[in-house]
Amino acid sequence: EIVKKLMLFSCNVPQRLENECIDSMIGEALDLISPLLKQSNIEVEFFNHCPLAKASIDKVQFIQVLFNLLNNAIQASQTGNKIHVSLSEVREYINISIQDFGSGIPVEIQDKIFDPFFTYNKEGRGNGLGLSVVHGIIKQHKGRIQFSSEVDQGSTFVISIPKTQ
Repeated sequence: EIVKKLMLFSCNVPQRLENECIDSMIGEALDLISPLLKQSNIEVEFFNHCPLAKASIDKVQFIQVLFNLLNNAIQASQTGNKIHVSLSEVREYINISIQDFGSGIPVEIQDKIFDPFFTYNKEGRGNGLGLSVVHGIIKQHKGRIQFSSEVDQGSTFVISIPKTQ
């Protein structure tokens, strides 16, 4: 599993790019993570501002990206919190925003969160590859990922990928 994630990070895994509807993939990722949401008593609000948005992406890899970011948001949140997911278009890009209202990321580690094997989780919870894999997959899709975070206020991760015409 670690080797596979490292290969994804280093962009050595072949992609199966297809023109995919983004909102349906968000729905699939939310379905996959729904048991964790229920267990944590966390609700997701999905704001879909462009339901027909499509991009040329590898569906399996992209659902993995969404799952990883949603899982991180759940881990950062307290029971009963909400997570906001938003889909929008800005010029030639599709933006997917995942916002939690949890613990936030301390300023002193924000420049390391995409590094392989770096983790802020408690021991036994993760191997520090999740965000590095997310970064690698987004980069491989000619996109970018940005985040903002404030301690005790939460974090927002925004994925921007080129849309198809």
